[in-house]
Amino acid sequence: MTDNPFAPLAECFDRRGFLQLTALLGAGVALAGCAPSGTTSTAAQPTVARRGGALTVGMPTPSGPVDPVTMTDIGAVDTVLVAAEYLTFPKADGSLEGRLATDWKSEDARTWVFKLRQGVTFHDGSPLTADDVVATFDRITDPHGGSAGLQSLGGILSPGGTTKVDDHTIRFKLDRGYADFPYLVSAFAYNTAIMPRNYHVGDFIKGGIGTGPYVLTSYQPNGRAQFKRNEKYWNTDAAYLDTLTVQYFSDTNAQMLAIQSGKIDLVPSVEPSALRTLKGASNLIQQEAQSASFQTVQMRTDIKPFNDKRVRQALALSLDRPQLVNALMDNKATLGNDHLFAPTFTSADQIAAPVEQRKRDLAQAKQLLADAGYPGGLKVTLTTARVFECVDHATLVKDMAKEAGFDIALDIMTPEQYFASGDNSPWLTVPLGITNWGSRGSASQVLEAIAVSAAPYNSAHYSNQALDDLIARYDNETDPAARIKVGTSIAQLLHDEVPNCVSYFKNQVRVSAQHLGGVPAGPGDFPDFTKVFVTA
Repeated sequence: MTDNPFAPLAECFDRRGFLQLTALLGAGVALAGCAPSGTTSTAAQPTVARRGGALTVGMPTPSGPVDPVTMTDIGAVDTVLVAAEYLTFPKADGSLEGRLATDWKSEDARTWVFKLRQGVTFHDGSPLTADDVVATFDRITDPHGGSAGLQSLGGILSPGGTTKVDDHTIRFKLDRGYADFPYLVSAFAYNTAIMPRNYHVGDFIKGGIGTGPYVLTSYQPNGRAQFKRNEKYWNTDAAYLDTLTVQYFSDTNAQMLAIQSGKIDLVPSVEPSALRTLKGASNLIQQEAQSASFQTVQMRTDIKPFNDKRVRQALALSLDRPQLVNALMDNKATLGNDHLFAPTFTSADQIAAPVEQRKRDLAQAKQLLADAGYPGGLKVTLTTARVFECVDHATLVKDMAKEAGFDIALDIMTPEQYFASGDNSPWLTVPLGITNWGSRGSASQVLEAIAVSAAPYNSAHYSNQALDDLIARYDNETDPAARIKVGTSIAQLLHDEVPNCVSYFKNQVRVSAQHLGGVPAGPGDFPDFTKVFVTA
């Protein structure tokens, strides 16, 4: 198991991809206009598609292998998905649509049957069949194969659990019930891109591998990847571009300058905190969409002083969440309430509605500290890394909590220090820390990464058998009404026990040139190039 807080246990930003972006704090730009539900845009995109033309996309430089089986960073992931496809794919609002699968069903959340799209061929002309899908998932779940996909599927799907029913039907027999399994065969579990049955790890960058709308023709590490149209793409109303070039950037500022100057045409994901350099740019379209990305203020529940729930609640009550959203995100975020149900998750609004929104209450915070044995206040150290808005977040927490009686010293580390490998990695061991989490597709993915007692990234060291049982029930529950009820119990428990303060869920912003059309507003981590076109 890797020490990666951002890869999905089953998503997107992993630690190494995260390190490629800078911690820029800015006011951003106001967004308005018409777009899909949960999104906004500064201007309307062109709507009449045309064939031909070239597109250059700015992406973070891959820090690891550009290979579907072993990739772990967003630069590699977004490069691969230009040419490769998944059984399902996330839409702008976080829901799923069929891609290589046309439909799927399950009667018990443990056995899933997927129908493959017919008429799909790989870039070498060979047809996509169930044999390729079986081989893909056996390769990903092989405990000795070096697959990063074990982070997503470990304990859920084992080798041999994927079987062929016929040439275009696959059955997944899971190790346990998992109602959100379709998200684990989508880009939210990015190592599950479907490869040919005879695929060898490392071959992807040689080019010509995949079923997607564009064919990789060349790859230059730290430089660029170049693609051409797949003339035999299964969707005839797609793959409009002649060529697509991925230009790599190791610095977000350089990326922003490049799109302002017209050197690149699209930046798939820009953190709200990095938008200052684009303020007033009238030649660009900015699309904003809700996401499941957030930051935790995690508290070690197994050691003093945060082993006392009253201390954790006191810190949570000292925070002015609307002010955090305004100052850190320029209001490009959804208010959080110390549970892990992001606004993009299925039924999240219904699940979270009964949980009273926590508001700042300094008097109650002081009383809780006194009741916990700290009538004169409490000295603690808050540790975080110099990435995204984490440092600014920590500074505001320090200032806000001071009024409640917390005397917080800040320990600001480099990303390499904070996310160091090993059992003593600070982000997993410090008494009080702030950590950034990228988007995932479902609540189960987040809960199993952070909240269950044995979660690999349970930096709060929170252990509660009642919560573990609720999460297991939630994973396995197929009845929507019953699942909402269980989800509410989880949200209420996390809100009350507050091992993590979650003050907001970020929106993500996609920036494109005005001559681009067919660019979905989200999800930010996974650009969909299938229907992108240029007008000139």
